[in-house]
Amino acid sequence: MQMLCGCTNDSSKRIVSKESIQNSIALFQLEGNPKCSALEINISNPNTSLVQFYITPKAIDFGSYQTLIAGIIKPEMTEKEKALKLWNFTSKWSKMGIPPSRNREPCDPLKLFNSIEFALCGGINSALANLDSLAGLRSRVYHLSGHVVSEVFYNDEWHMFDADRSIYFLDDKGEVASVEYISNHPEIIYAQRNRIRNWAGMKLSYKMMQRVYSTKHNNTVNEWFKSIPYTCSNKLVLNKGDVINFKVSKTSKWEQ
Repeated sequence: MQMLCGCTNDSSKRIVSKESIQNSIALFQLEGNPKCSALEINISNPNTSLVQFYITPKAIDFGSYQTLIAGIIKPEMTEKEKALKLWNFTSKWSKMGIPPSRNREPCDPLKLFNSIEFALCGGINSALANLDSLAGLRSRVYHLSGHVVSEVFYNDEWHMFDADRSIYFLDDKGEVASVEYISNHPEIIYAQRNRIRNWAGMKLSYKMMQRVYSTKHNNTVNEWFKSIPYTCSNKLVLNKGDVINFKVSKTSKWEQ
C-alpha cells in the first residue's frame, strides 16, 4: 500500500489522510487552529511506486467536476436555489484580472477556481455558465456592449447573473431579472444599489453602471464557451523520493 508522509512546521495543524489508495489516490484535508495564519507543508513519497493525490479545502472537494458541484449544491434544491448558490460560489472563488492564459482555460470551472483564479468578465461568467450546465441547468453567455454576463433559464424565464461583479438585479416580480428586462428598465440599477455587495468598492458611477447593463445594441448570445473539454485534473504525482513543499496562507476562501 502506498503511503504519503506529510509534515508541518506548525504543531497546531494536522494533516488528515483519507487513505483511499485504490487507484493510487490519497485525499488530504487540512484542519487545525483557526488563529494560525499560515501553514507550510512537506509531502513526500518514500515508496517504490508513484502516488497521485490532491489537496482540497475542508468544505469543497476539487477532485473532479462532480465533487465540486456536490460541494456547492444539493439535489433537493430548486433550480433557482442552485443558480443562486453557483453564482455566489463563482463570485467568491474568482477575481477580476488578467489571466495567465488568454485562451479558453479560464472558462473551465476547475481550472479557474483551483488554479488560475484571475480572469476577465468573459472567463468568469463563462465558467459560471459551464458550472450551471454541469449542474443540469440551462445556461448561456450574453455579450453586452463592453461586458459579458451569464444567464440561467428556470421557471420558464432567463435570469442574468454577473459573477464578475457579484451582481444580479430583481424585476418587478422580485425575481432575478433577465438581460432584456434590465435593458428595458435601467432605473432598477440605481434603485437597487444598496443590495449590491460591492457597489462602493467598484467605484463605478450610476451612469457607467447604466451604460454597462442597459445596453441594447450589439447584444449577442455566444455559444463558444461550451466548446471547452472537461478534462481538467487536479491530481499531483509523486515518484519515489519526490517531495512537494508549499505554503498556505489562510484566506476567507480557506475557511469556507
